[in-house]
Amino acid sequence: MRHLLLLLTFMFMNSSLTFSQIENLEAKKLGLVSHLTTVKILAEFKMISLAKDSMFKTKTEKAQEFISEYNLLRLSVEIFINQLSSDLYLANKPKYFKKINAFIKGNLSSLPANLSHYEKAIIEIDKNFEVFMINTYSSTLSGPSLGDVTGTIELAHTITSDIRDFKAKKIELITTQLNTLKLDKLIDLIEPKEKSEK
Repeated sequence: MRHLLLLLTFMFMNSSLTFSQIENLEAKKLGLVSHLTTVKILAEFKMISLAKDSMFKTKTEKAQEFISEYNLLRLSVEIFINQLSSDLYLANKPKYFKKINAFIKGNLSSLPANLSHYEKAIIEIDKNFEVFMINTYSSTLSGPSLGDVTGTIELAHTITSDIRDFKAKKIELITTQLNTLKLDKLIDLIEPKEKSEK
């Protein structure tokens, strides 16, 4: 809780940073999985919130812009996760993940030449995430409210703590975890699923 209060104090002191940017910087300190978890949870939450707003149906041009931005972010995350998963299986080198993880944490200033395409992919994800999270229906910057985000933070930290201790079958565990961090399809976010309970 103290961590959250410090985070909020910093956020209000520096209004040029949105909550999502601050939370993402904090998540990166934990590593790649934490970073992707933050991107997934906050982006999906924002898309659901945008789609539930009455302006989603009246401001169709703006709504289409949100959909495009969300899909572009989703594409960049999927490209990164699918390529990393494939390369981990083919090369059978968990050190790829370790190097990328160290880069995300800030322990490496850049990735080695053979992994530089991942650096570009991470920059692309960050750029798409920032564009999507800043954009709103109005001209003012806004993001999720404190009440809305508190639950999201708890979920993100629960997920990241669940994957900290993996020793056996590293590649399989890493790729399985990465695959759970892909963003959901837009249709699954904004249209409620019918329950077949009879």
